[in-house]
Amino acid sequence: MKSNTVQTYFQAISQANTEAAKKELFQTLLTRLFDHDAVATTIIDNLNLGTEKTIFNIPLKNRLKTGLVFK
Repeated sequence: MKSNTVQTYFQAISQANTEAAKKELFQTLLTRLFDHDAVATTIIDNLNLGTEKTIFNIPLKNRLKTGLVFK
C-alpha cells in the first residue's frame, strides 16, 4: 500500500508544473505515509502552516545559497 502511495506521488510530481503544486503533493504524501505518527503529524501540520523561514548566505564552494529551515 505504501509503495503504491509513493509510486502515485512520483507520477504526479513529474506532471506538476509549479513549485506550489509540488509542495502540496509532498505534503499530501507525508500525510498519507505518517498519519498514524503523532510527532510526524505535528511536523506536517507545521509545514502546512508555513512555519519555515528563509536562511540567507549558506556558504557553498563557489557561491552563497539561500534555504529554508523549519521552526
